[in-house]
Amino acid sequence: MTRACKIKKQFQQLCIVFFVFFIPIFAHALPPKNINFDRLSVEDGLSNPIVFDIAQDKVGFIWIATNNGLSRYDGHKFTSYLPDADNPNSEKTISSGVIIKLLLDSRGLMWIGTAGGGLDCYNPETATFKHYTQDPDNPDSISHNSIYDIKEDKLGRIWIATLGGGINCYDRETGKFKRFQKNPKNKNSLGSDLAYSVLVDKNNNIWAGLADGLDYLSFKDSKDLDSGEFRHYKHDPKVPGSISAGIIPALLFDSKGQLWTTSFGGGLNRYDAKTDQFFHYVHDPLVPESLSYNDSVGIFEDSLGQLWIPTHGGGIDLYNREKDNFIHYRHDACNKSSLSFNTLIRTFEDRSGILWFATYSDGVNKYDRRKDWFELIKSRTNDPRGLSDNDIHAIFEDSRKTIWIGTEKGLNRYNKDSGEYRHYINDPANSHSISGNSIWSIDEDSKGNLWIATNMGFCKMDRGSEEFTQFLHDPDNPNSLNEDRTWSLCVDDQDEVWIGTQAGGVNRFNPKTGKFKTYKITVVSRLTF
Repeated sequence: MTRACKIKKQFQQLCIVFFVFFIPIFAHALPPKNINFDRLSVEDGLSNPIVFDIAQDKVGFIWIATNNGLSRYDGHKFTSYLPDADNPNSEKTISSGVIIKLLLDSRGLMWIGTAGGGLDCYNPETATFKHYTQDPDNPDSISHNSIYDIKEDKLGRIWIATLGGGINCYDRETGKFKRFQKNPKNKNSLGSDLAYSVLVDKNNNIWAGLADGLDYLSFKDSKDLDSGEFRHYKHDPKVPGSISAGIIPALLFDSKGQLWTTSFGGGLNRYDAKTDQFFHYVHDPLVPESLSYNDSVGIFEDSLGQLWIPTHGGGIDLYNREKDNFIHYRHDACNKSSLSFNTLIRTFEDRSGILWFATYSDGVNKYDRRKDWFELIKSRTNDPRGLSDNDIHAIFEDSRKTIWIGTEKGLNRYNKDSGEYRHYINDPANSHSISGNSIWSIDEDSKGNLWIATNMGFCKMDRGSEEFTQFLHDPDNPNSLNEDRTWSLCVDDQDEVWIGTQAGGVNRFNPKTGKFKTYKITVVSRLTF
């Protein structure tokens, strides 16, 4: 790696650490109990206030499935896609106005599940729709035109939950749909043709949320769809560990490998594979931090590992894993920044970390967590465990995944577990303390030593002893740093340290020899060509 590339890399790393790593670190604690939502409604151009699903394509557009058309949001305005009643099979329009589910697949195609119009596939490169509808004379067609859920497996096959036709698997290579439906004469068949949700696990097996329970379809050979066997999970009031009663409209495997199911009327379920039992979360009016409502059609895990449960009347619930309870966010008629409506259907997170909430009457709500994160990282007056100062000049993640923050009043080391900081402040009586308190740049060498540029020279921190070696300008030593006001610092691939100063140009320091070399700008009086 060249020195120029190294310097560029350090700048990029600073940006990445701040926007991708640093901000989520401070948000690993739960958000505050009162958060601000931004609202998007029909007044903003949304095609309908009833929203069923949200997705983001590779370009960055947000797609919103509504009760009357598909809306595309570019961050400023909406573009709506509506069916053409005179030409329902047109490749330029969607097949039905009521859109329930969206899926952006691994190939960049968007699959659209409609209520009554079948399955659509949108190709953004050609801006065309391909329609898949039930053909009673073709057993290889989709089994039903009411689509409630869509997923993609590891082989690129598309799984579809239908309300009336069971589960379908679409094979792109053959262009055929494989149907899994209820057969009263066959115990090894789907438990109900009313399928509300479908989920693919890490082994490419299928979980299906049905009108009367949960089905698990495992394959002896995932490439052979005829090798599947069903296992049924039904509610049994005599068995406390059975699944809750009611429709199962949403399924989720979280980042910890746990299976969660929602139910319409039975609250939230967490499946324990070791005991083969379900643990229930239900609303208890005597427990304020219990689930806010027992009707829920969705569950979502964000990039921070937090679970959001949109409910059908209780707003949005956020699950607190540490305390095993819930924080509630509800509509407040007196607060325009609160949730716009208490009946929600879906939660979605875009690539910038903004959370989107689909409501069943009042459009879309957005929550930008960064607004709250900036509040969380402020210094706390007279708190020795908080950030030492709000004036932040440098942020660095070292090879140990430790976060270092350079402020106007010292160096801070952040403890991810406790959320506390350790401060490193200059002590004039201690030559092994940090050389200055205004910290402008941080880097690390191959041995794990930290190098810090300050307003009073630069220094090296030994990670073992946590002692600093100071490098200052000495007017009697021409081989010393030529300027104490150091603004930037970079360690190259030879472990040489490059220091940018305010008025002394660039210094290159060789730790092995202890010598400096200075590079200054040469003024050119005339340009020639």
